[in-house]
Amino acid sequence: MSDHEHDSHSLRNYFWVWGWLFVLSVCSYVVDISPINQMLKWVLITVFMFLKAGMIMHVFMHLQLERLSLVTMVIVPPAVMLFALFVFGFEGTHIENVRENFFLNIEFTRTEAG
Repeated sequence: MSDHEHDSHSLRNYFWVWGWLFVLSVCSYVVDISPINQMLKWVLITVFMFLKAGMIMHVFMHLQLERLSLVTMVIVPPAVMLFALFVFGFEGTHIENVRENFFLNIEFTRTEAG
């Protein structure tokens, strides 16, 4: 058996993955229409979304054969996003404090030109 035949998936594996994607999608829709807490609903839908995305990347994008590509696609972008949110959060808090401290009690008057 050649390396290409060993690395390729059988049709049964693809149907198995499609079945799991269908089940996860149904679970996501059931959570969406259920009367549960809004934050819990968002968390569960996000978890189902990440599970489906991981399965698609792992099987259909053939990233199970490339560990470095999988790590750089899954770990690096969320880490950069979290770092940016952290930095922008501090900057936003600083700007809000500056506006409250220096511009809250100042009454601006409009002057007419001409």
